[in-house]
Amino acid sequence: MGAFAESLTDDAKLLIAIQDNIVDQNPLGSGAGYGSPFDFDRDWLSREIGFKKTQNNVIYCHNSRGKIEGLVLEACSQIMLTLNRLACDLLFFTTQEFQFFLMDDSIATGSSIMPQKKNLDVAELIRGRTATVLACRNETTMNILNKISGYHRDGQEIKRPLFLGLKYTEMSIDAMGVILENIKPNKEILMKSMLGCPGLFAAHKAFEKVKEGMTFRDAYREVGTNINKIKVTEKEISKWLKMSTHQGGTGNLQLAKIESEIKNLIKK
Repeated sequence: MGAFAESLTDDAKLLIAIQDNIVDQNPLGSGAGYGSPFDFDRDWLSREIGFKKTQNNVIYCHNSRGKIEGLVLEACSQIMLTLNRLACDLLFFTTQEFQFFLMDDSIATGSSIMPQKKNLDVAELIRGRTATVLACRNETTMNILNKISGYHRDGQEIKRPLFLGLKYTEMSIDAMGVILENIKPNKEILMKSMLGCPGLFAAHKAFEKVKEGMTFRDAYREVGTNINKIKVTEKEISKWLKMSTHQGGTGNLQLAKIESEIKNLIKK
């Protein structure tokens, strides 16, 4: 889960950067794209209505229509792609064949015919809505394609995909939050699966032999040749998982660092 927390943190940084540096500009006073004979202080207007800055060039005020919305939807797309991957992982590893995660009945739906079914349908909807948000981004950028500079009435068609993309992104974030509050790792099955797949720790076995004085080449060959003879215990697995103490490894996830970044983003 740390990988997804870090990914969503980067996604949030992108959205905040777009909001702070590009979205928060005042286009008012640009007229139909060529300014106005009425002289007034556009910066004053920006301050009065709460914009961070004034969008300067009056032609660009209109040329940026669709561009800025497209950037916002790009940030939404990145968020959705992260949620999509998490949803796919959860759907795959909650199947009856794996059962790596246990879900509460409150987030599961049944089948119209199979009484034993517990479906994580919400994750499937997040997966599907990712495609919709990406389509909204594409529709927005396609709207501004092959247009000359200035105002174009069909720019109003950008509103629908913008609002839909924002709505689906917000709903998907909320839905994933509900899923994560009602799902937990199945530790017993996870350990059983690791015990049944000794090849998972073949590299650890090889490096143990290297530490004993064997060359890596010989250790690599020996372990690879005898892969089916490898036996592992729960104690060894716990030890090996803690051995990767480099930054981001299983023995040093540095979740507190990500948590600190998230808190700083919330303050913004």
